Amino acid sequence: MKYRILMFKCYGGCATGVSASKACIKISEEHPDDIKIGCLPAVIVPWKFKAIFKSSEKRILIEACPVQCGKVLFEREGIRN
Repeated sequence: MKYRILMFKCYGGCATGVSASKACIKISEEHPDDIKIGCLPAVIVPWKFKAIFKSSEKRILIEACPVQCGKVLFEREGIRN
């Protein structure tokens, strides 16, 4: 199945990360045919990286922490956010 949007979010333990995670879950529940939550660490796995692009039209990173781990992973793999 191809999703319109594959949403990535670090599920870290900071307060803003937890709040953003809850919001992402709510959005994906409200739009199950269009939006799916992707596994952020999976972007560095070569075969999974290919599957991410095959299964989604767009990818969105929700960065809710000043450490910006997700941004680093996206940039490392050449994914535009």
